[in-house]
Amino acid sequence: MAAKVLNLGLGGAGFACAAILRPEERLTVTLISPSLLDPLVAPARVAWIRPAEDAALLYGGLTFEAVDRGVLLTLFQLIGGVTP
Repeated sequence: MAAKVLNLGLGGAGFACAAILRPEERLTVTLISPSLLDPLVAPARVAWIRPAEDAALLYGGLTFEAVDRGVLLTLFQLIGGVTP
């Protein structure tokens, strides 16, 4: 499933996607950025979902779960615009 990240923080991310997701659903998030050498992979849980203005899309929020130090450091650098 592909999604567009709308906002990103150390605790989670907001997104828009066409896939059907349900609150509390667990998934693995893979973030790809030009500033990362490798994709960032983190376990997450769907915190909330709501319909978007475009009926084909859903807005949602994810909470990252049990991320290790390396993932947190990479997220911090990605959010701050610092090359890891």
